[in-house]
Amino acid sequence: SVKDRQKLWQTLGTRIFDADLDILKDCLISVLSERDPKFELPKEQRFAALIYDKKLKYSNHIRKALAESLALLGCQSSTLKHCSTNKAYYTVLSAVRDIFFNDDWVLWASLNDLIPLIAEAAPDEFLNIVEQTMQKIPCPFENIYSEEGSGFGGWNYMTGILWALETLAWEEKFLVHVSNVLGELASKDPGGNWVNRPSNSLTTIFLPWHPQTIASFEKRIVAVNTIIKETPGAAWKFLLSLLPNTHQISMETRKPSYRNSIPKNWDGKISNKQY
Repeated sequence: SVKDRQKLWQTLGTRIFDADLDILKDCLISVLSERDPKFELPKEQRFAALIYDKKLKYSNHIRKALAESLALLGCQSSTLKHCSTNKAYYTVLSAVRDIFFNDDWVLWASLNDLIPLIAEAAPDEFLNIVEQTMQKIPCPFENIYSEEGSGFGGWNYMTGILWALETLAWEEKFLVHVSNVLGELASKDPGGNWVNRPSNSLTTIFLPWHPQTIASFEKRIVAVNTIIKETPGAAWKFLLSLLPNTHQISMETRKPSYRNSIPKNWDGKISNKQY
């Protein structure tokens, strides 16, 4: 196992060449585009997928390691001193596009735990892919909502998408786009037993006394107005959730693993003027 993948990446970066990135891209597409066979089973039986021999060809360790390498390639390409200019950027872009080519709900659900890392690798491309997926008829995300289970063996396969969007929301330049996507997802959400929901992600990101973004107050106002304009159905519930009450608590959203999105001296506090 790798104790510090980021340090190893920086150490070995000068030994990676264009040909290595081509091989890596093929591996990424082959491994991460695989659909999990457990989804061939009814959701009530998926906890016993191994008994039915419904398992992925590649182990979770390999899948996560490749997803982390993709994130490092997208976030810290400057380490690759001997690769062609923009080679890393186009490798990441091409890999992410090919992974989600002809995507369906099974692919999104299969990648659930890895989606935040993929989003870190190529934020703009990931957000565009999510928006394109929402326009499909039928929408794969609606299928994912219907696959939500409760009790023993139940699972929420939207978690990875929500964590990915929460991660990108930390950066000011992505906040408006992320807010619009979360508003659209919230408008499609039929509700369920799990706390991980698009509406809750929006509330946590924008909660006035504990925002989960380093975006300026002005940028947050712009994002809120975008939600009101683009998804008025979800906006009213969202605005009500921001009102203070005596027993309100807030959870932490997922922070970036490899993107330098949060300043090291950021203490998570906001000024009294902004509040």
